[in-house]
Amino acid sequence: MKRWTVAALAVTLLLSGCAAGGEPEATPPPELGPIDGRFSVGERELHLKCTGSRGPTVLLESGEGQGSDALEPIRAALGSDTHVCSYDRANVGVSDPAEVPRTAEEISADLDALLQAAGVPGPFVLVGHSAGGMFVQHYARTHLDNVTGVVAINPVPRYDWAQELMFGRMDDEQEAAVDAYYTGENDEGIDFAASSEQIASAPAPGQVPFSILISTVGQCDDGDDFCGPKYAGYDKAMVNTAEQWDHSGITTVGAGGAELDPDNSDLVATMINDLLITAG
Repeated sequence: MKRWTVAALAVTLLLSGCAAGGEPEATPPPELGPIDGRFSVGERELHLKCTGSRGPTVLLESGEGQGSDALEPIRAALGSDTHVCSYDRANVGVSDPAEVPRTAEEISADLDALLQAAGVPGPFVLVGHSAGGMFVQHYARTHLDNVTGVVAINPVPRYDWAQELMFGRMDDEQEAAVDAYYTGENDEGIDFAASSEQIASAPAPGQVPFSILISTVGQCDDGDDFCGPKYAGYDKAMVNTAEQWDHSGITTVGAGGAELDPDNSDLVATMINDLLITAG
């Protein structure tokens, strides 16, 4: 695992792409195109939107409680040619509801069924923000043959690392609130504690490139508030996350400003395009 500047990340992945290329594909790539509709996933329907036609497909996974439209700035930054898909998870946007709490395993199964029902073939470059940054890790590790790269933007850290590295930096009330959040008391009814166990026990990610984009402590309004003290623990949890992947890096946004969100679309698009080059 390495710390990257954006430039260093781009150069390294470009070189990786050059080294991997050279031989023609045995079969022509599948046709990709626009999609906008709801598709059956068991007894429920989920909404999927895809634009563009140039693969590999970039698959966007929104943050907790957010619909697929939350990541539209990233789609726009990637341009109209790139095949970009986003969807509403169960209980979000215009997709049907599902029983809660839910876990990463269930969300990955829903996504897999949705892509099959809509006829969207891989390979995929996965991009997840916040809770989505946790979910794309699980999907990648359980679909290694169909994922060529992952970008996680300020992902929710694994529960065991949050306990080990962050809880001791909080007071009792804050610890109780964060513990409740991890065990399902959140806007989407996600059991992040169980999801963390599922990720920890999933197959090793191997050579799939993995990039984390996080804010620095400058995102905090005050270094002494709730955000400031726990940030060092979050930063270490992200190092632990990256170290699970053989080909990984962490890029940080400079100090100052609000918490990183998908509106930093040009930076995210740069990282995605580098992975697309590698995949191509």
